[in-house]
Amino acid sequence: TWYKFVSTEGQVNYNKQVNMTGDSIAASFSAINAVDFKKITLMNLINSAYGGSTLANRTDGLAVTYNPWSFVTRSYVGATNIIDITNTDTLFVWAGVHDNAADIPLGAIDSKDIETIAGAINVGVANYLTRKPTLNIVFMTPTNNPYREATPNGLGLKLSDYSNHILAVCARLSIRCVNMLTGANINESNKVVVLPDQLHPINEWHTNIGLKTVIRNI
Repeated sequence: TWYKFVSTEGQVNYNKQVNMTGDSIAASFSAINAVDFKKITLMNLINSAYGGSTLANRTDGLAVTYNPWSFVTRSYVGATNIIDITNTDTLFVWAGVHDNAADIPLGAIDSKDIETIAGAINVGVANYLTRKPTLNIVFMTPTNNPYREATPNGLGLKLSDYSNHILAVCARLSIRCVNMLTGANINESNKVVVLPDQLHPINEWHTNIGLKTVIRNI
């Protein structure tokens, strides 16, 4: 099977910790897959994701609600100094769809402005690595969504523009980034089944495509 690599790793992986941060798609992944993830990898999957999370700090009418991160206020860059990574070996950041919806600017690739995508990633990665230099950080772009892709946001940007910018910023930082724009296997032909609410993938997607993707990128 696709996960046979675990048998060669054995005790090397035992009780290592993978921390999943991001929005409701990341949170759903963690809730659905925690038990199987442990069985397959021998690692513990910790959920630090929360619905509605953005990468950047918001400046719109919901800014008071969403900045900075707690379990009722949600921003990735605000979370980077708060989330407990003491025992975390690999940390995933899976977000961006709500940045698209909130008209968050992309920002220059070397920006430090945390109200932009690039700035939030640059500052957030620096925060994490300052706290724990050995931390393995893996970004995942927003999951492909034909509904969101069909309609540009208020800045004239599509979801793919956010995905491509996240990929570019991570490449500059030499941080691994998984392209879920092309790797999600969600398209026009299956969107009605896989995204019944036009945003969240069904459980079967998480236990198949989602689980395989995360484990292959630890």
